[in-house]
Amino acid sequence: MESIRTRQYSCLYGIRFCSSATVWLDFILIFSTLTFIFHAQAETLALAAALYGIPSLILGPYIGSLPDRYPPHAIIAVSFCLRAVTTICLFQASSLDIFLASIALKGLSNLGSTPAEIVLTTNLLPPESIIKNTSLVSITDQTIKIIAPLAAGLSISLSNGTYGFIISGLISINGLVFVWLLKPNIAHTKKCNTIRQTSSLREVLDFFVSHTTAQAFLLCMLIQSAALGTYDSLLSLFMRELSLSSSSFGQVVSATALGGIIAGFAFPKLYRQHILICATVASSIFGACLLTVGTAGLNYELFGTYLFPILFLIAGFAYGLTSQGFTSTLQLTCPSNILGTAFSTARSCSISLFIVLPAAGAWLAGVTSTASVIMTTGLITLISAVLLHTYYLKHQTSDGS
Repeated sequence: MESIRTRQYSCLYGIRFCSSATVWLDFILIFSTLTFIFHAQAETLALAAALYGIPSLILGPYIGSLPDRYPPHAIIAVSFCLRAVTTICLFQASSLDIFLASIALKGLSNLGSTPAEIVLTTNLLPPESIIKNTSLVSITDQTIKIIAPLAAGLSISLSNGTYGFIISGLISINGLVFVWLLKPNIAHTKKCNTIRQTSSLREVLDFFVSHTTAQAFLLCMLIQSAALGTYDSLLSLFMRELSLSSSSFGQVVSATALGGIIAGFAFPKLYRQHILICATVASSIFGACLLTVGTAGLNYELFGTYLFPILFLIAGFAYGLTSQGFTSTLQLTCPSNILGTAFSTARSCSISLFIVLPAAGAWLAGVTSTASVIMTTGLITLISAVLLHTYYLKHQTSDGS
């Protein structure tokens, strides 16, 4: 397959940029508006998070399978249209109930875009460009993750309202423009879409069972998601217990995103050097960082002020490597007729861990302490990653002999 022209790739990248910007800006605006405009309580914030995430858990695999059967650019266009409409609903919401209902619709509107973008990118880019594209997309996503809270905070403080949603809606409309500009150049993908057969979860399972590299990345991604789901909601409480300021928590969040950006730059070389570096080795580093954070929390006086930002920068770096490795491996190895289903199913499994495990983490923190939960989570992650590394290293050795 010949490389697509620069203008075509600019449109493809523009689609991803608009999609990422809309997701992060909406997410920050939703919870900022609930907190500072509607003065919502903790229970309402939890309900909003469930309304935003549960549609992906329930409908994700089905909607994610649509790009396997229909033109992915059409699905992306529909998603951008729905995002623009739901953004208007959020902006116009006159009561908390209407705002919460609009959040559920916003969660639904986000479902089809990412799997369709994955399929579209795989159709358009040659294999040698997949890894570079994954790196660039990750850097962009993490940069937006840092900038979005600032933009959302400014829009709320300057306008004392929800006018930031207008910016989100305009970004979605701009994404539609990129889809329209790219459409005339993707006629060669229509044949590929017309001959696809209906994908099934059984085919997805067979793929992960038979393809050890994809299997390794899937397991590592789920291990890290389980760790995040267990400790992430406790992190602000953990830092408050150590008498650290709110700015310290912001530093940790920013450091994690910065680690993801650095991972984006390092990923192409590390992935080509040895795939397990981005899978089991990265997961081991991630677990070791959490183990150190939890240990430091038990006796914080022995450690310096900048320990946590440094550790979470490294953890963000490790998590970014695994996330990029999983996406690239799927795009390079997964059969085209199940790519969207495979990606969305894996993501739904990951989201289920984010939804279920915070309750377990909170219960364990009540029985023991937040530091103990983080330390134990890191230890389990580290041990699991080491065992996986030993297994897959032996498997690769036996395959090579």
